[in-house]
Amino acid sequence: MGKPFDFSNINNVYVAARQNDRQTVVFEVLNGRGVFVFMMFFSEEDHSKDQLFLYLARTARMITLKMYGRHEIHEPETNKFLVYLKTQDQAYILEELGLEGGGRGFDFDEFLKGLNESIPQTLSFADLQKNCRTHRDAFGQPELRRVVDSANKIYLIGPMQLDAAKRPREKTLRKLYLHISAEPDVLERFITELKHRNMTVAWTDTERPHGDIRQMLARLR
Repeated sequence: MGKPFDFSNINNVYVAARQNDRQTVVFEVLNGRGVFVFMMFFSEEDHSKDQLFLYLARTARMITLKMYGRHEIHEPETNKFLVYLKTQDQAYILEELGLEGGGRGFDFDEFLKGLNESIPQTLSFADLQKNCRTHRDAFGQPELRRVVDSANKIYLIGPMQLDAAKRPREKTLRKLYLHISAEPDVLERFITELKHRNMTVAWTDTERPHGDIRQMLARLR
C-alpha cells in the first residue's frame, strides 16, 4: 500500500473547520525548497470527504491520498489521518524538494515528521481565503475539478434565493474564496448570511465586473 504516515497535526484545523461550517481546509507548509499545500474538502456533497490532496506548488503536481481512520468533531483526540504514500508519491516529493537524485542522507520518515510538526494549529478565514487565492492554480488540476461547481464560471452575478428543499452548496460558495478579493471579515459575514437565508450565489462565464460584496451584504440585511 505504500509508506504509512499519520498526519495527526491536521486534527485541530480539520475539527475547527467543521465546527465553523467551512467544510474546506487549505494551508501551506514550507520545507526546504518545497511548498506543500494541504487541501481537504468535506461537505455532504463532496466525494472527497476522506481524501487529502497534497499539492506540490513548485512543481505543480498533485498527490491524492485516501485518509484512513476516524475523522469526527466529537472526541477528536481519537481521530487519525493515516495515509499511504506510494513510491511515485515519494518521488514527486523528492522532486518538489529538488532532490531528484534521492539526496545524500535524506531520511523520508524524518521529513514526514517535520512536515507534520509544521502544520498550523489554527486556520483563520483570512488565511483560508489567502491560501485559496495564492494557490488558485491547484483548483485547475484534474483531481480538483469536482470540488467547485462550474469551474469555468468565474464572474459573480450575485445572491440567489434557493427553494426550501435545497441548501447552499459549498462547491458553489468556495468560488468566492478563489475569485473575490473582498476583505476577509466582509466575505465571511456574506457567506454566513447566505447560509442563514438559504441563499447561494450565481456565476457566469461572460466577463463582467464583480459586484461589491459589501453592498450585496448590506442589501441582504
